[in-house]
Amino acid sequence: MNLSKLNLKKVVSEHKAEIVSTLGVVVATIAQNVHAEVTAFDPAVITSSMNSIVTNTMGMIAGVAPIGITIFGSFFVWRKAMSFFKTVAK
Repeated sequence: MNLSKLNLKKVVSEHKAEIVSTLGVVVATIAQNVHAEVTAFDPAVITSSMNSIVTNTMGMIAGVAPIGITIFGSFFVWRKAMSFFKTVAK
């Protein structure tokens, strides 16, 4: 990817839903993972929190992916079957 030709406004406008959902997951997970008793900046806490975010996000994706793939596959097969039978009927 050539970053010098990247139009950030276009990318953001095309992927608003993905950006908002990702930020929502990150904010919700940071709130769960950063410990309140830590008062000083500790890079180890931030690193472990970010690792927890990645683990939790991948767990959420792994839980939702089979359902989403099944629904997408059903609609895809339905559309292809309709197209096939319309072609055969002509």
